[in-house]
Amino acid sequence: MAEQETVAFLGPKASYTHQAALDSFDESKYTFHPVVNIEDVFSAVQNSASHYGVVPIENSSNGAVIFTLDLFADLKDRYPDIVICGEAYVRIEHCLLGYAAAPRLASSVAASDSPQSTSGAATPTRDAPDPSAPRTRPLADLSRVRKLYSHPQAWGQCKNFLNAHLRGVERQDCSSTSRAAEEAARDASGASAAVSSATAAKMHGLDFLARGINDRDDNTTRFFVLRRRAAEEGEGDAEGFRPRGWVDGGAGDGDMEGWKSLVSFTVDHNDPGALADSLAVFKPYKLNLTSINTRPSGVEKWNYIFFVEFRARILTTTSRARLSSTYAHLSRALPARRLPPIYSDLTPGASHALGISLSSFLPPAWTAACATTALPANAVGAPALPAASPALPLPPAHHLVYFNPVIPAAKLLHDGTDPLQSPGEPFVRRMWAGGALTFNAHAIHLDPHYCRTVEGHRNLLFHGPLSFSLLVTLLQNNLPAGHRIAELEYRNLAPLYCDEPVKLCGRKADPSSSNGKGRGEGEGKYEVWVETPEGGLAVKGTAYTTTA
Repeated sequence: MAEQETVAFLGPKASYTHQAALDSFDESKYTFHPVVNIEDVFSAVQNSASHYGVVPIENSSNGAVIFTLDLFADLKDRYPDIVICGEAYVRIEHCLLGYAAAPRLASSVAASDSPQSTSGAATPTRDAPDPSAPRTRPLADLSRVRKLYSHPQAWGQCKNFLNAHLRGVERQDCSSTSRAAEEAARDASGASAAVSSATAAKMHGLDFLARGINDRDDNTTRFFVLRRRAAEEGEGDAEGFRPRGWVDGGAGDGDMEGWKSLVSFTVDHNDPGALADSLAVFKPYKLNLTSINTRPSGVEKWNYIFFVEFRARILTTTSRARLSSTYAHLSRALPARRLPPIYSDLTPGASHALGISLSSFLPPAWTAACATTALPANAVGAPALPAASPALPLPPAHHLVYFNPVIPAAKLLHDGTDPLQSPGEPFVRRMWAGGALTFNAHAIHLDPHYCRTVEGHRNLLFHGPLSFSLLVTLLQNNLPAGHRIAELEYRNLAPLYCDEPVKLCGRKADPSSSNGKGRGEGEGKYEVWVETPEGGLAVKGTAYTTTA
């Protein structure tokens, strides 16, 4: 029997998210997995621990669930493969749960039902002449309640009742309303209560202190169904998931009306009309916008990521051909999200930042050539590359470590780099990640005219850290299996110039002279250097290796 697919949801059981999951998936065909918080749902889907995930996204009374929006913003690029493949709506009726005392007295109820001052935030209407008045009354004496538990969203959905009957009572946020019921159930004194569901009351044996305490009787929460994008899928493909009760329509009637799409983008808040221009691109294609939300972008203060939902299915494989012009227009017109930074640290391991920086531009023939050549012991001046190998040009370097921009995303260069750190073409992404960032102090690596007229050099100078990283790569490609570099000391002795050949050399030295710097069993010592075209010594270094 095939293993059932799993659905992660914000738990514990009996939460409203659990109800949304049950409404979306057949319980006989799927295994439901409760997790502690919304972030755990994202992680379970991204890491393939669960096939699907269900998270709350918006409440009709209290607005967007900011915890979920922040995870979709994904500023640290932790969830690159998460896609939305469905949504569910759950009618929410909040109850006040706890342990009731003796039957409530009429006098205590009358006291708790006394009129409360209004804040002016609600506007009276003919149907609701006093919109701040609660819709229901307590079913028990609430005078013992000293602490309330619930999810932060629930407070905003039950303002009227809580202000009228439990004003000033301490509130404790919980990861879900069902978790709140668990906390209240632990307090047998009756001093704790929870804003939760009727299902949670039955599960934990709690009494109903009040029912239907939400401000609106049409209180509804919307949930997203998540899954992981497969490697072969394009952006936005959402095939495969069908909610319970799904009926497939014709090939042409499901592309626009029955579907929604969610896009996110940023704008330059210093550019007047930037947001209006971005939203205007939807109108020519008659795309009905259904919601707009914002969250801080993380680029700079007062800069935001905009989340826009609209009725269409323009990003799926089946409809992209028909609506390709729409998709292309949106892609061009909406300002791009900033590139997520790729964080990397210098470590002794084989996948340190130096290797990452070099891997994208070192010619395969170069690394293949030096990988087949061992470094002989005590061979003075033994070249690292075979004598038969022709000289191989080193392409212009660029690094893969993106520094966080300090300007709005709209002012970044076309490839996503910050002009304050990479000023002007053709000098974008031009410096190795381990080098200093100050531009003026490194004009000898960037400006040929400056090199010749100011510094008196015949050409641009080879960047010092780049020669160091080439020596590291050379040595790593020739170390025996299981060996790694523990320490490398080097010094630049003479300038190396661009467009001139250099020779990378190395030899194995007497390990007895390593003085324990290999820091482990199997330690070794290597001498590495770079020669100028004239045979002079330009860079000299000593490496210590270990197998520990």
